[in-house]
Amino acid sequence: MRRRERWIPLAGAVAALALSALIDVRQARADDETEPAPPATETGNDVLGTPQPQEDDGKVNKGRVSLSMVSDFTTAYMFRGILQERNGFIWQPSAEVGFSLFDGTGSAFPSIDLGLGVWNSFQSNKTGAVSGPSNLYETDIYPSLTMGFENGLEFSMTYYVYTSPNGAFDTIQNFDMGLAYDDSELWGGGFSTGPSITVSFETDGTNFGDKQGSWLGLNAAPTYVAFAEEKYPLTLSLPLALGLSLSDYYEVPGQGDDTFGFFSVGFSTSVPLAFIPADYGAWSAYAGVNVYVLGDNLEAANLGDSPFAVGTGGIRFDY
Repeated sequence: MRRRERWIPLAGAVAALALSALIDVRQARADDETEPAPPATETGNDVLGTPQPQEDDGKVNKGRVSLSMVSDFTTAYMFRGILQERNGFIWQPSAEVGFSLFDGTGSAFPSIDLGLGVWNSFQSNKTGAVSGPSNLYETDIYPSLTMGFENGLEFSMTYYVYTSPNGAFDTIQNFDMGLAYDDSELWGGGFSTGPSITVSFETDGTNFGDKQGSWLGLNAAPTYVAFAEEKYPLTLSLPLALGLSLSDYYEVPGQGDDTFGFFSVGFSTSVPLAFIPADYGAWSAYAGVNVYVLGDNLEAANLGDSPFAVGTGGIRFDY
């Protein structure tokens, strides 16, 4: 489990985006198009369905550098089904900067994007605090490299460094590889399913248990955009996630490893804040709820509560 002080009854893992560890940095294209993006994957919280950038023909940023900022408020912090905190006020702001290194549109080569993100979790309960800023439970830094192909496939590699400024756990590092498919053109009519798969390897420290392991995440989010031609289109999504241990990921000393970690299903909705001028970027608001069904080891870490509902809402900014 995350190396937390022994008197804390819950062992947890740290996050990284979310909805399985995939970073979307495809924001700026020289041809003035905003690409559709897959549903939010793992940053820190598992609550999927954070809205992606809305298409905006009046977007000011036409260059190769993009910026995204998200301000999440959630009722519980779950990372890959592993409980971190379920009480008090939890605020999870994050920011990502993206660099479009190569635009492969119309060529035989993929588009290549480089990203750098930071994610935080401020918790009023001062979870596990032993030093430093007691309310800042977690700060994560994650560089990424993403290759996007003309057929809608996207391959990403991300290295997560999970730190705890308040000393609740020792620094943990993971290497993730992800594959996502943007099927919006296949379906048409404002509908998509956004399937993705993530494989994660613990390279330093552990998210849960004592042994370094590997993890498999499967995600999809059937999504429909209503009133697409209106000023305030409404995006409705049904995020689905399955977390599995490939090796020793959900392991508990003396009890063994659970292959099944969690399954979650939820509902989310988002709407652009179109009253904000495009000169100030693209803003959107969102809210949703996810219900978790946990494996035996994760259920025990969640005080025996399964199914368990988590609500999330917030605001996103893209430029």
